[in-house]
Amino acid sequence: HRYVDLQYCNGGGEIIEYHPLPLLSGLDDYNPAKDVTHYNPPAKAAAILRMTAGCFAVFLPSDGHMPKIEDDMHLNVQKVVIKIDLCLLA
Repeated sequence: HRYVDLQYCNGGGEIIEYHPLPLLSGLDDYNPAKDVTHYNPPAKAAAILRMTAGCFAVFLPSDGHMPKIEDDMHLNVQKVVIKIDLCLLA
């Protein structure tokens, strides 16, 4: 709700599905300590990002995203997630 996520893949790989937030229905309440809400995703993603070593993605608070989906090519993913408070970007 108040952080931009910068996700960098430094090893392995994953798929991240993107869904516009207004199209999602919540499964639980927002957890401010973890900056996460779980949603019921639509049957089809609006966009699919294939992340491999060296790739990064930026997600705004209005971007619904589901990371850590296995890509059938990598056994795991090593990644760095940096949370940037929106007040630092104003």
